[in-house]
Amino acid sequence: MRTLLLAGMALALAACGARDLRGSPAPAPSPSALLGAAPPTPTATAKATAPPAPTAIPAPSATLAPTAALAPAPTVAASPTSLPAPGEVLVTLPPAAPEVTLTVGQVIRLIPPQDAAGWNISYSGDILAMLTAADRLDRPGDTGWQLRAMRPGQTDVMVTSRPEPCSTNQPCSPPVMQFTLSVIVRT
Repeated sequence: MRTLLLAGMALALAACGARDLRGSPAPAPSPSALLGAAPPTPTATAKATAPPAPTAIPAPSATLAPTAALAPAPTVAASPTSLPAPGEVLVTLPPAAPEVTLTVGQVIRLIPPQDAAGWNISYSGDILAMLTAADRLDRPGDTGWQLRAMRPGQTDVMVTSRPEPCSTNQPCSPPVMQFTLSVIVRT
């Protein structure tokens, strides 16, 4: 155990650039010397030369081109598990803006709060087409509903929560949450 410890220390000193008493680099010990063999005979060493002078590294530079002014987008907040696809508009309910504008073919994703027993969603099927699977409409999860803009026009998308049923299996009070978002589709 002691031999291995001494061998490790010798290698560490050699790697760190240990020097002998004259200031010259100390030769690295051979493996046989580290394991207890006879020490090697000393050899003459050449005088060390000064290291090369450091060279300057040019600093990177960048030129930024002006960008065109863009209209502010509606609330586009992504949950960690549901990032929007390129060109997709992501709206977390309740929406920060009362309306959103899409172009024909563009997809909107609506993310409801996660604290309802289920949801109802209504909109004009002439203007928007549901892309979310039918079995996920009442509980779309953190990915929300995806709708594609089909033709120019305007529709209100209304999302209403369904409360937990009361003990008599009848709905307790009026819906807990309701959100309305006006969707304008342009060509």
